[in-house]
Amino acid sequence: MSSSPKLNLFSEILRRMAAAVMQLIRNNVSVEWQSAYLDVRGSTDGTSQSMKIRAVLSTGEVVSVKTNSLIEKIVGEVWRIKDEVFSPQWFGLRLDLSSNGECDAKYNYDPQCDEDDSFYDE
Repeated sequence: MSSSPKLNLFSEILRRMAAAVMQLIRNNVSVEWQSAYLDVRGSTDGTSQSMKIRAVLSTGEVVSVKTNSLIEKIVGEVWRIKDEVFSPQWFGLRLDLSSNGECDAKYNYDPQCDEDDSFYDE
């Protein structure tokens, strides 16, 4: 499989991830929210990931939202294909979502990003 079809596959996986996070937020946040994000960081050997989901309420308060098995499955799909699609290798992914459905992906190229002791504090 050439990189173009794999890049298309990766894009489709990200779209499914964004839809799953959006649905999770809608199902679990009962007050008005303005944005949300999924932050995933992986080990350098690719064997483990840490993730968190946060919603920013219209008041500015940030609340934690527990992930679910669908999102964990999709993150696994991302981690299985990412190194075949991207160079240089990245170790973290942050998916930012707005309440109106806009989505933006940012990649973290720091191999030690999963060692941030304050990761779950934010």
